[in-house]
Amino acid sequence: MTTNIHILVVEDSEDDFVLLQRHVRSEQFAATCKRVDTAKGVQDALSQGGWDLVISDMKLPGFHAPAVIEIVRRVAGDLPVIVVSGVVSEEELVATMRAGANDVLLKDRLVRLVPAIERELKEHAVRRAQRDAEARFSAAVEHISQGLVMFDDKQRLIRCNSSYARMYNLPPDLTEQGTERARIDEYTRASGLVRNSNSPPDGDLPQSDAFQMRGMQKLSDGRVIAFSSHPLPTGGWVSTYDDITDQKRTEAELIGHRDHLQELVDAATEKLRTKADVLEKALDQERELNRLKSHFIATASHEFRTPLTIIDFSAQRLRRRVCSTGIISEDVVVWADKILTATRRMARLMDTTLAAARMDEGKVRLRLESCDIGKVVRDCCERYQEFATKHTIVCDADLVGTIYADAAAMEQVVSNLISNAVKYSPDASTIHVNARGSGEQTVLTVKDHGIGIGEPDLKHIFDRFFRAKTSQGIPGTGIGLNIVKSLVEQHGGSIKVESVEGEGTTIIVSLPIAGPPAQKGRDSNKPHYERAPSGAQERVTSPKQNGMGVIDIRLAR
Repeated sequence: MTTNIHILVVEDSEDDFVLLQRHVRSEQFAATCKRVDTAKGVQDALSQGGWDLVISDMKLPGFHAPAVIEIVRRVAGDLPVIVVSGVVSEEELVATMRAGANDVLLKDRLVRLVPAIERELKEHAVRRAQRDAEARFSAAVEHISQGLVMFDDKQRLIRCNSSYARMYNLPPDLTEQGTERARIDEYTRASGLVRNSNSPPDGDLPQSDAFQMRGMQKLSDGRVIAFSSHPLPTGGWVSTYDDITDQKRTEAELIGHRDHLQELVDAATEKLRTKADVLEKALDQERELNRLKSHFIATASHEFRTPLTIIDFSAQRLRRRVCSTGIISEDVVVWADKILTATRRMARLMDTTLAAARMDEGKVRLRLESCDIGKVVRDCCERYQEFATKHTIVCDADLVGTIYADAAAMEQVVSNLISNAVKYSPDASTIHVNARGSGEQTVLTVKDHGIGIGEPDLKHIFDRFFRAKTSQGIPGTGIGLNIVKSLVEQHGGSIKVESVEGEGTTIIVSLPIAGPPAQKGRDSNKPHYERAPSGAQERVTSPKQNGMGVIDIRLAR
C-alpha cells in the first residue's frame, strides 16, 4: 500500500534534489517534495505546516545541518530530520546527532533512505500518540475534583493536580516536579493546617497490586480529608484525596435523625400493639359477617325459588285457564303476564347474585368438556326471541364449531349479553349475535343499536355494581357484565366493549378453542377446572328452563 507523504528538502543542488526524489518515490511512498536552500526558506515552509519529514544536506551556503535542525525544533517540534552528506567527518557526525538529527546518511548510500524514512515516520507517530495520551491524562487529572499526587521511590514529587494544591494551600514552588515530600509535609504542619500526617509513611509502599492504604485527616479548619494510596510499578506511590466534610456532616445529621426516628417508631409501635387486638377482633367479626352473608344469600336464593315457582306456575295456569274457557278477560291476561315477568326477573336476579357470591368465595368449579358453542348461541337467541317480542334477534352461528369449555358457563355468558342488549335498546328493534372461528379463537359478538355508553363510563363497565349514566331508569344491578368477564377470563379468554352514546354497543368475546391453559398449582381464589369423565355422556348444552322459563344454570360446586 502506497503512503502519501510531504517532504521538505533543504538542498542547494538541483541535481541532488532530483536524486533524492528518485530514491524517495517508491512502492512504499508517493512523496511530494519541496526544495528550499536558505534559513528563511526553511522557516517559512515549516510555518505553513503539513510536513511529514525534513531531509537536509549537511552543508549549505551560509549555514549547516545543525542550524536547520534548530529551526525545525523551534518551529515544528519533534518533526523527523534526516541529514544527507557526500562526506562527513566524525566530529560533524557527532555534532549533527547532538543537535537532534534522527539519522545521517551518505549520498552514495541512499539505498537506506526509504527504510530510514519508514522507521522515522513510525517513531514520530508513536511519539505523537504518546504526547496525545499524556495531554489527555493531564487534562483528566486537572479536571477531577479529587486531589491527586504522585511521588517516586526517592520521595520526590512526580506531579500533583490543582485540586491537591488548593486542598492544602500549597504555593506554586511546592507543586513543581522534583519537590521533596518532606518540604510539603513541613509546610502543611508549619501552617497549622495538618496536625498529624496520616499520609503514607516514608519509603516505598509494599509493591503489591492488592496493597492499598486508606486513612482520614481532620484539618485544623474543620475539613475532613479521606485519602487512598497505591504503590507505583516503578516505585513510589500515588494518592487521591477527597474532601468528605459535607458527607461526614450529613452522616452526623442522619444519625441524629435516625435516633429521633427510632424514638418515634418505638412510640408508634406501642400504639400499634394496643390497636392490634382491636383490629384482630374486628377482622374476626368481618369474617363472620362474610360467612353469614354468603350463607344468607344461598339460603335466600333457595327459599325464594319455591314460592316464586308456585307464583309463576299459578300465573301460567290462570292465563291458560282464561284462554281455554273462551272467556275474554284482557285484564286477567295482562296482570298474569306482569306476574310472570316479575317472577322471572326476580329469579334471574337471584341467580346472578348467587353466582357473584360463589365467585367471591372461590367456589366456582368449571367442568370442561366439548361444547357446541354454535348451538348454545342459537338456543339462547331463540329463547330470548320468545319474550323479546319488540326486538328482532339476528343470529349467525351456523359455521362455528365446538370448543373446550363449561357449557353452563357459556350459556350464562351468552344469555347475559343478549339480555343486556335487549334491555338497553328499548327503542331499537334489531340485535345482531354472531359467532365465528378466528385461528385458535372463537369470537362471539353481540351488537345492539340502543342507548350506548358514554366514554367516561367505558373503563368502569366491568366493575361490580357499576351502572352507566345512560342506564338510569332501566332496572339492573350492575353485576351481570362483571360475572361475564370473570367467566370469560376463567376460560382463558378476553372481552372488550365498543360503544358510542346514543348509537349502540358492541361486546366482543374471544375464547380459546382448546380451552383455558393448564392451571399451575391450586389457589382458593381461582376457578378449579374439572375434566369430564372419559366415556361419560356429555351434559346437554341446550338451554333448560324451569317452570318460570328462567335459565337454570348451576356451575359445579
